[in-house]
Amino acid sequence: MLHTLHLDIEQMQRVIPGFLLLDTHSTILCAGHEMLQYCPLVIPEQFTEKFTVVSPAECNLNEVVSGTKIILECRSNRQTFQATVEHVAQSDYLLMVCSPQSITEVFENNKIAKTENIDTHRTQNNLKDQLYNLSAALEHSDIAILTTNTERTIKWANQQCVNLMGASLSELIDADFLELWHNHDNTITNSVRSSIENYSSFEVELPAKDKKNESKWVSGTVQPLMQNTTIMGCIVVLQDVTHKKQAELQGYKNSKRLHDLVLNLNDAVLLENEKRHIEIVNKRFCELFAIPYNPEMLIGADCTQAAENFKHLFIDEEEFVQRIETILAEKKHVVGEKLQLKDGRCLEREFIPTITDQQYLGHLWIYSDITERIGYQERISKQREFYENVLNQIPSDIAVFDKSHHYLFVNPIGIRSPEIRHWIIGKTDYDYCEYRNKPRSIADDRRELFNAVIQTKRLRVWEEELKKSDGNIEYYLRYMYPVLDSENEVTMVIGYGVNITERKKAEKTIAEALAQQKELYVLKSNFISMISHEFRTPLSTVLSSTQLLKKYSNTLTAEKKEKHLVTIEKAVHRMTSLLENVLFIGKNDSQRLTFSPLKLDVVAFMNEVIEDFVLANAGINRINISYKTSQPTVFADSGLLRQIVLNLLTNAYKYSPNDSEVFVTVYVNEKESVFVIKDQGIGIPASDKKHLFHEFHRASNVGNVQGTGLGLSIVMRCVDAHAGTINVESEVGQGTTFTVTLPQSKSHKI
Repeated sequence: MLHTLHLDIEQMQRVIPGFLLLDTHSTILCAGHEMLQYCPLVIPEQFTEKFTVVSPAECNLNEVVSGTKIILECRSNRQTFQATVEHVAQSDYLLMVCSPQSITEVFENNKIAKTENIDTHRTQNNLKDQLYNLSAALEHSDIAILTTNTERTIKWANQQCVNLMGASLSELIDADFLELWHNHDNTITNSVRSSIENYSSFEVELPAKDKKNESKWVSGTVQPLMQNTTIMGCIVVLQDVTHKKQAELQGYKNSKRLHDLVLNLNDAVLLENEKRHIEIVNKRFCELFAIPYNPEMLIGADCTQAAENFKHLFIDEEEFVQRIETILAEKKHVVGEKLQLKDGRCLEREFIPTITDQQYLGHLWIYSDITERIGYQERISKQREFYENVLNQIPSDIAVFDKSHHYLFVNPIGIRSPEIRHWIIGKTDYDYCEYRNKPRSIADDRRELFNAVIQTKRLRVWEEELKKSDGNIEYYLRYMYPVLDSENEVTMVIGYGVNITERKKAEKTIAEALAQQKELYVLKSNFISMISHEFRTPLSTVLSSTQLLKKYSNTLTAEKKEKHLVTIEKAVHRMTSLLENVLFIGKNDSQRLTFSPLKLDVVAFMNEVIEDFVLANAGINRINISYKTSQPTVFADSGLLRQIVLNLLTNAYKYSPNDSEVFVTVYVNEKESVFVIKDQGIGIPASDKKHLFHEFHRASNVGNVQGTGLGLSIVMRCVDAHAGTINVESEVGQGTTFTVTLPQSKSHKI
């Protein structure tokens, strides 16, 4: 049989997981892994710094006998342990075998539970354990607990009680319970005394200040503490209900504020519970329905017959009753219902059901007297209708905008479609341009002008050009000006526009007429200048030759007489040609020039024209003509075509050397006829080409060569009458080529 057993530390860790090994100085040298788990230790560590011996009180570890059971409490986390103390043989070490303790309920109806059929020693140990566990549970409770004796002197208090009262444990023990509160009254004192004397309990809730003078609300339960049939004192359980009480007080204040607000509303208000009993009614409701009672007197009254009692006030009595029944049955929010009273008043009704967590709690009726508002709205509506009718009759497009450039009104001139006119209210020009597929730039320009009006608070005027769907252009003169209030702030902007298309057309016509008049004035001036110049020379020649023939008729030879007669004839031909040109231009300008195209034999026509031209030029023929035709005829006005060829040949003869040839080429096909006349003359300067076909214009290099400046103008007019074209190629000193192209069709313009 073994009398001794030797275990090393590792063996002890495996066999005894919850142990402490102390030396003679109460230093923890080693600990089991279970102890390390429940109570963190730093080995070596002083035992008294980490643990408190709860039981037995005033325990001296050096004097504890082996086998003694003690209760330890960890200082850091308040974990309790039951330990058996053993002195290790042949050493000064002290071994504690520990096990963690849990809370066990041992207290019922203020008595320690009895344990039967267990031997006395074991019963006492169990009672100790149970009392310890109960003590630990109470000590760590989140509820403040204290006990008193019959004199209200505190004998025990837990940590939560210390926290609640703002006092240390030493200040609480042996203190009078009621003296802890600075503002207790006799009611509480008498209640505590009565609880002790009459074996009764009571609850109390009071505002108080603790030892730190902090205001709190405390809820407490006081019960007598009994041992058998003897009253030992009181058990007091306390809770800090400050936040709860503050919330209740705030809720009461809010409710009171809301209640007062409802009572003073200008609208009639009636709040009924789910049984249709009145909970709130205000004075306005009593006034509206002529109820001869104060609102306070109606609280709790049954409203099930209210509709019947008040229906006589309304025009449609039965409808009033039936509608209330329908609303109460449906339990849906109703707003904006209008009711007409027999005395001419009009009410607006709102019904608001109160449902919380799917439970119907009642409903709220709100009645508003809108008689004046309806009258005001009707007056405003009539006034608005009047002004809109006035604006609609004004023959200009008118629009009214708010400060953000949204349409408030637009008249039929501005937008003809009633649907679009209604649609655009509240929208902007960007919306309109997108809707009507118009360029966004229109809205950009208007927004820029609108912003300028808002910023400057001044009228803006501008012209706007709009292209209609049919392609026509319309012009508008637009105005935009701000409407200012008494504080000089913009309240709205009015824009209106006047269609000035006809005015623009008239202006254009006038401008064209003025330009034409100016042109005619210039032509007249040039014509007079030309006539005075061109007619003076041939007339002087005629006069001179005539005077010579008259004075020296008997002495002049026949040859000299013939010479003077030829001179007179040339002068007359020149004046005749000039007059014909002037008459031709006059006919064209007065739109009396006729265009009568026919099929002409091109070769015969050209031979005839050239023959007449050569005869008029003293029989001098310098023309080299060629034909390149696929058909023999051209479709043209013979008179106009004659003017084209004669004037071009005249210029070719006039501005080229007498010994040079003039080349004429004629091209004819099914589509067009082309006449090319080329000379080897002085050519045309580039600066003169753009004015070449203007009346009375002559090139700057013609020198003393006589001319009127009308020939090429006549050519251009004749070409235009045929709807043809004329092209000029020329270089100074290298000659000039004119190419006239005429279409082989009956289409023409004059």
